[in-house]
Amino acid sequence: MDKTNSLSRCAHWQPVFEDLFRTLEGTGAHGQLLDIRDCLRRTIGPDRPLVMLCPHADDGAITAACLLHEYAVRRGLPVIEVLVFTGERNVDAPWLNDQKKVSVREAEFRLECNVLGAEAVCWELDAYRSPGYQPSPADIDKIVAWFQARRPGAIIVPPATDAHLAHRMTRVLCAIGLLGAKLEDTLVLTGWT
Repeated sequence: MDKTNSLSRCAHWQPVFEDLFRTLEGTGAHGQLLDIRDCLRRTIGPDRPLVMLCPHADDGAITAACLLHEYAVRRGLPVIEVLVFTGERNVDAPWLNDQKKVSVREAEFRLECNVLGAEAVCWELDAYRSPGYQPSPADIDKIVAWFQARRPGAIIVPPATDAHLAHRMTRVLCAIGLLGAKLEDTLVLTGWT
C-alpha cells in the first residue's frame, strides 16, 4: 500500500508532504548510522590514542561510553577523555562553594573515566570563566602543546550545529589543537547525544 496515497486523504494533506517523505527513501531503518570501527582500526594505536573532547563532565559517558569502553578495555588501546571546561558554572548545588563545585564535577568525571577504562585529563582552561568561553593565550598554548604531546589518532568532538556554545567552542579548540600541532592524519568524528 502506498503510504502517501492513503495519507493524501487526511484533511491537512499538502502535496509538499510527499516530497518530505521522499527524503527518507534509501536511508534504511537507522538513517545515516555508520559503523566506524573499521576506520578506527587504521587510526588508533599504542602511540595514537582515541580522544574524546568532553565540554562537560558527563558528555563522554552520555555520548560514547560503549565505544570508549570497547577500545580501552576490550581492545587494550589508549583512550583519553579530556574535560575541556572544568568549573563551577551551572552546578545546581547552592550548599557547595565554587571550589567544592569544581572538585565534585572533576571527581564525577574521573569516576566515569575509571569505569570506562579511559585516562582522565582536565585542561582547566581560563576560557571556562570568560564570556563566550573565549580562550586566553595560555589556553591556546596549553591546547596546542597537549595535541603535540598526545598526537590523537582519532578524536570525537561535538557537531558544528550543537546548540550549546561550550560544545561549539570545544570543536573550535580541537581544530586549533590539530592545526597548531600539524596533525593532518587524525580522524575527526562528530556526533553527540
